[in-house]
Amino acid sequence: MPILSVDLPEPLKSYAENRAAREGFAGPGALVESMLAEARNNDAELERLLLDGLSGDHIEADTALWAGIRTEARHRSAAR
Repeated sequence: MPILSVDLPEPLKSYAENRAAREGFAGPGALVESMLAEARNNDAELERLLLDGLSGDHIEADTALWAGIRTEARHRSAAR
């Protein structure tokens, strides 16, 4: 497997090491690999949802819809 080297300032390096240990990863590299895989999956899911939306029924984007979207985004953000 190809290697990607990233220079990090000491505070970020310590953060990555601590988080990897806390979450049970073999090291910071495994943590970053997991985060990138999750980002790729999120991108694919967003694209699928957008395409589904383009081909589906139209809905009115009113204040209530946007409030629900903001609530869901906050919920997902807090779950991380």
